[in-house]
Amino acid sequence: MQIVTRIRTALVVLTLVMSAVTVVAAPTAALAAQTGPGNQPIPNVPHTPAPQTGTGRHKPAGPPPLDVSVTTVGHSGGNYGDSYIVVAYDLKTTGADAGVVLKSECNYRRFNDTEYRRNEPKPNGSMTLYANWPAAVPYTVTCSRLYDDEWVSSVILTADAGPTDANPSNNTGVWDAWTGK
Repeated sequence: MQIVTRIRTALVVLTLVMSAVTVVAAPTAALAAQTGPGNQPIPNVPHTPAPQTGTGRHKPAGPPPLDVSVTTVGHSGGNYGDSYIVVAYDLKTTGADAGVVLKSECNYRRFNDTEYRRNEPKPNGSMTLYANWPAAVPYTVTCSRLYDDEWVSSVILTADAGPTDANPSNNTGVWDAWTGK
């Protein structure tokens, strides 16, 4: 019976010592975390809460701005040996639905003539892009050479959304033979 009493007493003492260590060590650790260079305490600066939406203090200027983007995906066929090449693009809009006019052109060069350039504008296309579509809309441009010694040097697609586009710099996708992109 005496051994059981000693074990209980040891457990109670151990618990009290651990509690005392925790109480003494906790403020020291918190104070240590608030010191800056040279062990100088950092003053407590009140946190400014972020403005709440919908309170009337910060009203949005209107619907999110329209932004149409064109991304070059890749190509099929070879620009040197094949008689045609197909270049794929992804079209996407954010902020609002957009009716776009698609303007594309193919640019050609000749194998043994560094001065030769031929530009072939394609007929304009059009489509409506919806902002709630999660995936981009694929679009392809096909370029066919006229002469056997011609090759496709670049293909350009521009989606013209009009003057309401917030970022017209991302409305053009370019594929060129030098980078393959």
